[in-house]
Amino acid sequence: MPRSTPFIRLDAVTLRVAEARVFPNTSWCINEGEHWVVVGPNGSGKSTLLGAFDGRTPVVGGEVWYHFACTDPEESYPDDGSVPEERIAYVSQEDQAALARSGSEYHQARWNATDAEAAPKVVAVLSKRTGASDHAIRRAATRVNIRHRLQHPLPALSNGELRRVLLAEALLRKPRLLVLDDPCAGLDTAARTHLLELIASLMKEDLCMVLVVRRAEEMPEGITHLLQVKDGRVVRQGPLETLRTHRSLQRFFASTTLTPPTRKPSPPKSGGSEVFSLKEVTVRYDKTVALDTVSWTVRTGERWALLGHNGSGKSTLLSLLTGDNLQAYANDVRLFGQRRGQGESIWDIRKRIGWLSPELQWHVPGDERTDHLIASGLFDTLGLQRSLRSHHRAAVKDWITRFKLPAKAPFATLGAGEQRMALLARALIKSPDLILLDEPCQGLDTAHREAFHRALAKAMKGHPCALVYITHHAEELPPVVDRVLELKQGRVVTT
Repeated sequence: MPRSTPFIRLDAVTLRVAEARVFPNTSWCINEGEHWVVVGPNGSGKSTLLGAFDGRTPVVGGEVWYHFACTDPEESYPDDGSVPEERIAYVSQEDQAALARSGSEYHQARWNATDAEAAPKVVAVLSKRTGASDHAIRRAATRVNIRHRLQHPLPALSNGELRRVLLAEALLRKPRLLVLDDPCAGLDTAARTHLLELIASLMKEDLCMVLVVRRAEEMPEGITHLLQVKDGRVVRQGPLETLRTHRSLQRFFASTTLTPPTRKPSPPKSGGSEVFSLKEVTVRYDKTVALDTVSWTVRTGERWALLGHNGSGKSTLLSLLTGDNLQAYANDVRLFGQRRGQGESIWDIRKRIGWLSPELQWHVPGDERTDHLIASGLFDTLGLQRSLRSHHRAAVKDWITRFKLPAKAPFATLGAGEQRMALLARALIKSPDLILLDEPCQGLDTAHREAFHRALAKAMKGHPCALVYITHHAEELPPVVDRVLELKQGRVVTT
């Protein structure tokens, strides 16, 4: 059997996160021709470990050997001993958040036509960040199915589209090592299928792939090896086929068997008041129709799923309800019995709505304390900007206790599950009449998704509010949801 040729190697490394030491004395060798998937629960250290490759995680012990960056086959390290960043491309949720913030200073800019148009267009962003030619940009954009958005302002892109822009940027850098951290997050079924086919084709080119995935069905064909982490340590690694049947990975691989549950609408409750209604609503941006004659009424106590592919109009619809989209005034949009445009302020609207989305999370300051973030939901600000009264402090303490959150910890130091629970508490703290949850479990593993759903069900028990829940994974809808509306190309196809 021929001897394997090392590609990149962690040799007895120890990593540092803040003041903590993690992955002590860890070794991991990736050989030429291998493609790895990294799995483990939220907060286990997957992203931290992969950050050692490009220097974003400090290495305080051991060595990282970049065999692929050496011109002399007998050498094991670049001549100057530096990290060959130009040969490594890393795409993560953090990179996506930074890209979103670079396009707009506030999360509502996507719906403000003036501010969005003033923002840089996608082609200009890719050109500036990579120095690539227009021809190369068009070719990369075509591969990731984003070419039709090159002339659009960056803030106008959806969550899934931003992820594809980052992947196009990564391809333009022509890396030897491509690290994709949860690459399918925010993508609909068709987009996930296209991306996995693209990744599988890239594996046949002159590069090495390392992916973090949270669902077994999001592993592309061509993966050869698996590494499992837990609590800041590597617990096992080896060929995929050898580890596929390991007892500790059974739940991970069982996720492929999930099927969407049948949702039978509950009988309408007598006397349920109208929370909102849309009547023949149409939203256009230049020649693009985002919503096409959409009608929908939601009443108190109803729990709805809002489904649809990327770009189907889901987030646009929510923006009409939250007061972020000015086109609400040109349509028949009624909230809490009053048509939009009757002199109400955006604050009058938001005080009765609780909201959570990935875009909102991206704009939370990393140093914001958990208790202050939750309290900001009382005033519909992103960050606490005023003093709290005693009953406000009591409410914050109650939610901190319910969700077992560290009150004074900075938001950036929380695990993914804790961050989402803090944002859920922020959405619920004012006992809203309408709760809008846009991909609230994006990026969470099975255990944390289930914990989020349990907390949501418990918080809503006995509370006569309405819920709208957006997800690209219909099989993971929470049990409290019993009604479905689906959009396709801006039109209602299922009610």
